[in-house]
Amino acid sequence: MELTTPSRHSLPATDGLADDLLNAVSVVTSNLALAERHAAGNQRLIRLLENSRNAAERACDLAQRIAMANTGHGAAVLGAYEDSASFSGPQTPKRILVVEDDPLVAEVALTVLSDLGHLVTLRHDAPSALAILREVDGFDLVFSDIVMPGGMSGIEMAEQISSERPRLPILLATGYSNAALAPGALRFPVLAKPYSVQELSRRVAQMLPV
Repeated sequence: MELTTPSRHSLPATDGLADDLLNAVSVVTSNLALAERHAAGNQRLIRLLENSRNAAERACDLAQRIAMANTGHGAAVLGAYEDSASFSGPQTPKRILVVEDDPLVAEVALTVLSDLGHLVTLRHDAPSALAILREVDGFDLVFSDIVMPGGMSGIEMAEQISSERPRLPILLATGYSNAALAPGALRFPVLAKPYSVQELSRRVAQMLPV
């Protein structure tokens, strides 16, 4: 069966639920990692964060089972929750365009990338991201969700960017298995949701020009 690239509004109800749940887990796990950086020496806070981590692991497992039940391919693209209490940084400052419609997920990405020393610009859909790329030079990386509103997916946007600016690195993210396996997706690196702060930091560092 041919896999297609969905928009957020075209997802079946259960797939949309899995995608939203993975977004929520990404926010929780990333914020836990950021909080753990400031919890040294506070044993009560560390214990509370550990309890939250255990709950996040259960939510991650549930989201993966939902995705796998819907597509049969979930295990191939969904990442497990990782220990992300620390992450590498700062990195050499670069200019990064983040394309993400979920405000909580976007805030996490902006916080992590800003903490690493990067200058980050946010757009909430593909058309507005393409517009700023055509108006402003100097971006070093595009980091985008695959499933977005606005009639254009992250994969379609990445294809358009690649045709106009073939040397600009593009990192995609998704928790929706069919989207990550759709024709064209594997041309671009895909970061599976829920991703850890450490994994986002590492992948960005790998893709940015020296």
